[in-house]
Amino acid sequence: MALKDFLKKRLEEKKWAMYKLHKESGVSAGYINMMAKGNAENPSPDKLKKIAKAFGDPYEIWLEQAGYLNPDTEEIRKAFKLKFGILFKDDAVATILTTDGVSEILEGLYNLPETKRGPVIGAIKTIIKSVE
Repeated sequence: MALKDFLKKRLEEKKWAMYKLHKESGVSAGYINMMAKGNAENPSPDKLKKIAKAFGDPYEIWLEQAGYLNPDTEEIRKAFKLKFGILFKDDAVATILTTDGVSEILEGLYNLPETKRGPVIGAIKTIIKSVE
């Protein structure tokens, strides 16, 4: 599903106008309108995070819809969850690290230029494998 269709679906499900999403998220009404028309190329992870929070949705869903998550980043996310879940027996600590921590790490990856993202993902994979 295209990001614009996902946005329209969520607005319809919440019975919100675009203006309501603007007020709840802090993202400009004009930009939300551009997203709904499919004219907003590569919305920033920051804007997606604000929209996800306004809707009460997991941030990762919006990243997926915008095309930021791919098999490499998904593999890293799963590996981090597995590692932190094993290393920290305290469920509260594991939950913090596997949701907020992984989201922060992935957000940092998404903000890197495309040419630098691949090598960083490769380095993270190497580190994860060395801990196994």
